[in-house]
Amino acid sequence: MMLVPAKDVEIIDTWSVGGIRGTGGHDFAVRDLLVPKAYTLNAADDTPQHPGPLYQLPVVLMLCSGLGPLVLRIVRGATEYFAELMAAKVDRFTGTSLRERLTVQERVAKAEAAVRSTRAFLYEMVHEVWGTVEKGAPLTERQIALFRLANMHAVAASAQAVALVYHAACTSAIFTANPLERFFRDVHVATQHRCATPEELYQAGRVLLGLPLTSLI
Repeated sequence: MMLVPAKDVEIIDTWSVGGIRGTGGHDFAVRDLLVPKAYTLNAADDTPQHPGPLYQLPVVLMLCSGLGPLVLRIVRGATEYFAELMAAKVDRFTGTSLRERLTVQERVAKAEAAVRSTRAFLYEMVHEVWGTVEKGAPLTERQIALFRLANMHAVAASAQAVALVYHAACTSAIFTANPLERFFRDVHVATQHRCATPEELYQAGRVLLGLPLTSLI
């Protein structure tokens, strides 16, 4: 990695995507710039310069740790809005609120179970990993693998949960003015992140079977 002044970087407007548009993940270019060695680093292997526990985490955990909480907030927003929508909408044939439908009740219950269970797993691993580095102890491969698994599972479960309420909302959810349409787009873009791919499952599976990690990123 190399650190350069922002004024010397050209931002290339390429972040034209289906969701998570606000992150602004554009490409950039740097031309004919000499970077002093003091402003370069190997984020994976260099010894941390700061003693705090945050900087003792492997770079893969640092890079991926924001993804799980992001999708959990997306799905929470989706379920909360869905509940409001179903309370406000009325079945034109029966005159009853849509929240009286068994299918609506089933889907919101499944979504709630998915998000709460995956959140519990993710934060269990957060507390375990943080407790270890706070003590100055190295993380085991099992801890690293399970943290990566919990993070990846949070994305997969959140996408499934959002899909449940999105489809239960029927045509209401397809309009861009409806927040469910944006929640659906955003969470499915998150599933395309490297830290949410099946590679994370393979790495966790290897460690759970007594084999070493083969990929740190």
